[in-house]
Amino acid sequence: MMGTMASSMAGSVAGNMIANQMFGGRSGEAPAAAAAAPVESAVPAACKVETSQFMQCMTNTNDNIEQCQAFYDMFKQCKAQAQ
Repeated sequence: MMGTMASSMAGSVAGNMIANQMFGGRSGEAPAAAAAAPVESAVPAACKVETSQFMQCMTNTNDNIEQCQAFYDMFKQCKAQAQ
């Protein structure tokens, strides 16, 4: 059960990071858990690979953003180019 919770949390954190990047973040709101699937549907079609790679990295490293920074940067670059 703890493993499932950890996986869910990693997905939520990664999803929140991507959602904040796409929609400008939340100012003053309490953070809410976000599911990864709805965020993926909001990702530009051209960036689905980058999103998937970032999410997979976060899952594999137990939510260690430092180890996944390169994937996150690739996502941000893709998103900027898609706009």
